[in-house]
Amino acid sequence: TGAGLGNYTVSYVPGTLTIDPAALTVTALDQASTYGQTPALGNREFSTAGLVNGDTVSSVALTTAATGASSVGTYGIAASGATGSGLSNYAVTYRGGTLTIDPAALTVTALDQSSTYGQAPDLGTSQFSTSGLVNGDTVSGVTLTTAATGASSVGAYGIAASGATGAGLGNYTVSYVPGTLTIDPAALTVTALDQASTYGQAPDLGTSQFSTSGLVNGDTVSAVTLATPATGTSNVGHYGITAAGATGTGLSNYAVTYRGGTLTIDPAALTVTALDQSSTYGNSPALGSSAFSTSGLVNGDTVSAVRLTTTATAASTVGTYTIAASTATGDRLGNYHVNYRPGALSVVMAPSSATAGLSADLRSQGVDSLTGIVSQGLNTAFVADHVSAIATLSGISSAHETSGSSTVVWPHESAGPDEVQTPEARSTVSRPAEEARSAAPARALPRTALRAHLPARLTSRNDGNILTPPVSARNQIAR
Repeated sequence: TGAGLGNYTVSYVPGTLTIDPAALTVTALDQASTYGQTPALGNREFSTAGLVNGDTVSSVALTTAATGASSVGTYGIAASGATGSGLSNYAVTYRGGTLTIDPAALTVTALDQSSTYGQAPDLGTSQFSTSGLVNGDTVSGVTLTTAATGASSVGAYGIAASGATGAGLGNYTVSYVPGTLTIDPAALTVTALDQASTYGQAPDLGTSQFSTSGLVNGDTVSAVTLATPATGTSNVGHYGITAAGATGTGLSNYAVTYRGGTLTIDPAALTVTALDQSSTYGNSPALGSSAFSTSGLVNGDTVSAVRLTTTATAASTVGTYTIAASTATGDRLGNYHVNYRPGALSVVMAPSSATAGLSADLRSQGVDSLTGIVSQGLNTAFVADHVSAIATLSGISSAHETSGSSTVVWPHESAGPDEVQTPEARSTVSRPAEEARSAAPARALPRTALRAHLPARLTSRNDGNILTPPVSARNQIAR
């Protein structure tokens, strides 16, 4: 068609139409992978631009240089080899995408720990666990902290983890999980101190006789309950002391161990005193076993007998001797420390209260002596005098160590040439046998008439009693 074409004979010569490929752009879509994981790009993560006539791209080969060991970062995604329908009609252009390697998730958990009351917690840097490490990466240390101190009471406290260090940790997003620090009770030992009590006294243990080991932070034990099975009637010996129920400050922070002590029941002091006694000269002292007194007995205990001894014998002269006490016997005396105190034994002459008499027997049957006889059954000392004072007897002692009847002569002074007093005093005694002693021999009488006077009275040296002889004799003796 056109202008003036009616003026032409038109011949048509055919030409050629070339259909050129359409432009098709295939673009790899951006993807992400996690550190430590091999990227899985697939073949569908792409976009297209330029498809017509219902043509399709069903898959594209997607590749990347990144691997599972690749560090966190971005890596290229190459697209190629699109497949689909009608794609021969296209000039395909491939555009790359981006693969982002994201950090892997790493969890660092502080392990639970414990510490003892009174000690500053030492958490270290290695008490942790991890989850999520790959590719041989490691956590070599973690900062572990707690609010607890050495003064913190027994209980549970948090442990915070942070600042992990190690190899490859830049490829991780680290999450920290806290742990628990348990403050355990400290060990406290309370020991009952050894004590002593005296038999017969109820033990008074008090609440302060103890020692401690393990207290910290200025904590104190002010009192402890101390107990024993021993009583005031318990025998001498050793008994246990138990400790319990400590009270004080901060003690809830301790595990208390109690150790027992020993209570020693010591003997009570018992004094046994020998009572003073007396014995008559010439008799063996009979001290017995009951002449004593006691001081210090308790619990109804008794002393039934005591051994009493003396150095005095029947032959001991008048005077004072010691009575020694020993070997007390009785009930539960093993619970006493016995102190023995001596007594005194007085050896005395016998009293003159017994019947005594004086008789005169003046004989001149060819014997040159006059004899006066004093009979006394007891050991008695006398002082004699004479009513006419012709002669005085003095220094008389009838305490003879003889047996049976013996004769002792008491000499006198002569009052005149024709008067001679030569009485012999005879006393009967019962003593251990010993040879009789004679103070002086009888004096010879003149062949002229004699007159003798016996003592008018005898005075006892023992008790002052006066014995008046019933007979006063005078005899004229012719040669």
